[in-house]
Amino acid sequence: PLPALRAEVHQRIVFADSLNPVSEPSYRFSDHPAYLKAFRQSIAKVRALDCDILVSAHPDFSDLFDKAAAGSLVDANGCRNYADAAEARLNKRLTVEAVK
Repeated sequence: PLPALRAEVHQRIVFADSLNPVSEPSYRFSDHPAYLKAFRQSIAKVRALDCDILVSAHPDFSDLFDKAAAGSLVDANGCRNYADAAEARLNKRLTVEAVK
């Protein structure tokens, strides 16, 4: 008998390094507009990626372990959600800086 044919499934996998605005407490992102612009550009690039599976430097930031436990790493909105959360963390940091 002939072997069963399997449909090939292609997934776009992205490894996204950290987009976390962590630094020495005295560092102010807002004092470095060029760095802040580059950071925002990185976030925008990740948001625009067409990915099916996101693996991030900090697995909990992309819910990697929860997705694995649920049986699938596929999340068509993974890159967008990761970027949105990173942008929210950056904006929160800038808000804190503005009141200091």
